[in-house]
Amino acid sequence: MSRKLNGIRNSILTQPEVKQLIKILAGWQLITTQDQAVDLLGLLDLPRGVFTAAEWQTAPLSQLEKSEAGRKKVFPPAPSQPAKPVTLALALPTEPKHNIPAFNTPLIGREAVVAQIRQALLKPEVRLVTLLGSGGIGKTRLALYIAREMLGEFEGGAFFVALASLTDAQFVPSAILQTLQIKETARLATVSRLKQYFSDKKTLLVLDNFEQLLGASPFLNELLAAAPGLKILVTSQAVLHIYGEHEFNIPPLELPSPAHLPSLEDLARFEAVRLFLERATEVQPDFTLTVANAPAVAEICARLDGLPLAIELAAARLKIMSVTTLLEKLADQRLAYLTRGAVTLPTRQQSLRRTLEWSYGLLEESEKTLFDRLGIFRNGWTVEAAHAVCGLEGVSETESLDKLSQLLDKSLVVRLPDERTEPRFIMLQTLREFALERLAWQKEAQALRERHARYYWRLVEEAEPRLGGGPQQVPWLERLDQERENLRTALQWLLEKAQSTLTALILAEYSPEPPDETRLEATRHALEMAAALASYWDNRGYYSEGRHWLRQVIELPAGKDASEPLRRARAKALNRAGDLAFLQGEYAQARVYLEESLELKRSLDDRAGIAAVLNSLGNVAVWQREFDDAIKVVEESLAIRQELNDSPGIAQCLLNLGNIYSMTDRYQKAIEAYSEGLAISERLNNKQGQANCLGSLGRVLIMVEDYDKAGRLFEEALPLFEELGDRRRIAITLDLLGCVYMNQGKYDLASELTMRCMDIEREIGDRWGVAASLHNLGNIRLRQGLFDEARSLYLENLDAYIELGERYIGDSLDDLAGLAIAQQEFEKAAQLYAVSEKIRAKAGTRRESFLQSTYEKQLVKLHSQLDAASFDAAWARGDALELDRALALARSATYFATTRELPGDSAGATA
Repeated sequence: MSRKLNGIRNSILTQPEVKQLIKILAGWQLITTQDQAVDLLGLLDLPRGVFTAAEWQTAPLSQLEKSEAGRKKVFPPAPSQPAKPVTLALALPTEPKHNIPAFNTPLIGREAVVAQIRQALLKPEVRLVTLLGSGGIGKTRLALYIAREMLGEFEGGAFFVALASLTDAQFVPSAILQTLQIKETARLATVSRLKQYFSDKKTLLVLDNFEQLLGASPFLNELLAAAPGLKILVTSQAVLHIYGEHEFNIPPLELPSPAHLPSLEDLARFEAVRLFLERATEVQPDFTLTVANAPAVAEICARLDGLPLAIELAAARLKIMSVTTLLEKLADQRLAYLTRGAVTLPTRQQSLRRTLEWSYGLLEESEKTLFDRLGIFRNGWTVEAAHAVCGLEGVSETESLDKLSQLLDKSLVVRLPDERTEPRFIMLQTLREFALERLAWQKEAQALRERHARYYWRLVEEAEPRLGGGPQQVPWLERLDQERENLRTALQWLLEKAQSTLTALILAEYSPEPPDETRLEATRHALEMAAALASYWDNRGYYSEGRHWLRQVIELPAGKDASEPLRRARAKALNRAGDLAFLQGEYAQARVYLEESLELKRSLDDRAGIAAVLNSLGNVAVWQREFDDAIKVVEESLAIRQELNDSPGIAQCLLNLGNIYSMTDRYQKAIEAYSEGLAISERLNNKQGQANCLGSLGRVLIMVEDYDKAGRLFEEALPLFEELGDRRRIAITLDLLGCVYMNQGKYDLASELTMRCMDIEREIGDRWGVAASLHNLGNIRLRQGLFDEARSLYLENLDAYIELGERYIGDSLDDLAGLAIAQQEFEKAAQLYAVSEKIRAKAGTRRESFLQSTYEKQLVKLHSQLDAASFDAAWARGDALELDRALALARSATYFATTRELPGDSAGATA
């Protein structure tokens, strides 16, 4: 009707048309009181009673004010004589310019996305833009915001059409007509009427929730072809797949990493946190971000995947619970607690579960099945994994890929952006929880977990031989990095399955029949998978995690008469558990594991396995200062590996022999062993072996004080370790390079590298490494003359060595003695050296040669400062001290004060 008013001159309006016109004006708020509506009726000599009482009480007339207050006449009073028919086309406004609402809360974040979409819509060639994303991602709010921001760009107006209530695509044109408040006529079909309406206008049409109406997509193409000034902005969970469509995948809000929180100021800048704080203060006005609640706020936002709807629903819960309680509730009950959204939201958006059910309900049955099954994956999957684990019955891999593509098009899965590897897909955690809920109701859940575990067990077995070096090492390490969460899930399932056999095995102990071997298959699989993963854990420095899993699988019951495959699996797992215990400095536990492994491998006549365990036992013996035993077992391992022509194993044995030679002052033999191992590793293109030998050669050169050449070797080894992602050896190399720089007088650089090293060692649980780094950092501070800092670091080192074993305390006491000399506390130094010597004699250890050289130089200095009687007396006092007393005095804050006697020394106390 509005088009008729605008385009037809001198036409007389019928009574129904007048009524419709007044309703339109009321809906657009161009009239605001009932009196103004009555004025319009009076112009046409129509009474107020044209509208029934029910019509006055129904929107939009019910929105008009009833009082006389603020009454504004639309036209002059009607004349007393009968009015002639009037033409309103020039007097009344034409069709509305927009129906885009203003918001009472700001749009949080999205600045970059808004700019991109706005820029696209301003391009003449872009006519159709689709905002894609899962339910709750904020597509509707974003579209409305953009439309309102761009009102000035569209003279013909901008109109928002809500389609969520429609289920039949054929009604989309009618919904648009209704929004535009254009009256349908019998003369023109609905589509033709819309084409005519938009044909000469520059208009923006916003179509919301199009995903269930994809059958109307051809109509949009038809409309765009007929109206050159029309642009359409669509929100949908599914791609429209029509010509000219420009897709914008709306990402979740920007998230902080809960593991690495920035300052409060920086944390509050993250989009997800900003939204949470904004909504939290609406229900709890005094809520602020603090040091105490920041970790919980960041974790809540992360667990909710940065979904705006989920964050808003969660923040609303702060009205009745604390942030900490909310985080606990969201741990595994997200869908249950994310309810009670604003009443102004559509019903489907008033809880996260309803939003997800809406999306799920749009899927075909085969898509629902695949969606449910994909919930089994953690942190994503590849196409190969999806087909192997979740493949639909009777469906080819190509068809499975098509189904996955459909879920991708419908925004229920996301493709990760990394193009370096095979395409990888992921499901947001909120969606995954929904999928797992659905899966739990189905009988196939257990079978699916079994397929998932078997797939990743086989993947690890394929990866293991490629992790020891060579060109395939880095790609396979990166692939396992991506699958780390899936590997944990698979190993946990195998472990649970194996543990479920325990009762059966206990009963079998009292049965004359041997235990069914099939019952022990899960135990063998768990042992094999954990043992195979040990190479990955070793390379990446995940020692604590690896030991956690290996300890659990080693403790699994195996029955009285285990089969050969099961014994082989257990022997290998014990070997790898020993290796990881060694890397964390727990040598006694490492030896227990390795000796049991060696016994099993000898019983199996596993020559390669025997060689591997002997080499590992050699490592343990070296660090327990049992050098004769170390040489014996490593040489036996080397002989077996030469017999087997095992080049990588030979290189490994040469590396260990070099370590033994360097620690027993046979530096030239060490250099020869390392160099031979390096040559083999280079021939094999084994980057791990190359880096290990380069680092070990550099360490020997430090001992002979060739710092320039040592530094070059470390600088060559470091990028190799970084490429391999070998965090433990990255840390060691940084520490040794710090020693080089310290001896070259580059103290600031030395400090920086040593502290970086210590950060890594603490992350990976390398207690020996942390202790060594504290020693080295203390040495740097001592060289800088920062005695208080040096003392503090040396005492930390002392505490670390006390935890690791008494035999290493002597090195810490040597450090403290050196500090005493630097502070000219010569008698104190003599006492500490005496205690150190006493401890070494008791433990049967000695200093490494370069430390022995330093010690001898310090003794010369002491003798130059003390006469023989004073030196002997101080030494005797130290030798008489019991360890606890000596350590207590070393820690005393007054120990390095200027007093000449230790507390209690005059009494000769030794307690």
